[in-house]
Amino acid sequence: MTRISALILPAVTVAFAIATYPTVRNFLANNTRTQVHRINV
Repeated sequence: MTRISALILPAVTVAFAIATYPTVRNFLANNTRTQVHRINV
């Protein structure tokens, strides 16, 4: 069980990061252009 949860947790974290990245990027793009420039680089 510990081995399975040790694999599921990072997978969920990565999936969550991929799912939220466009939203976060758009949020930063709407607020500050310096942040967007930093992300694009």
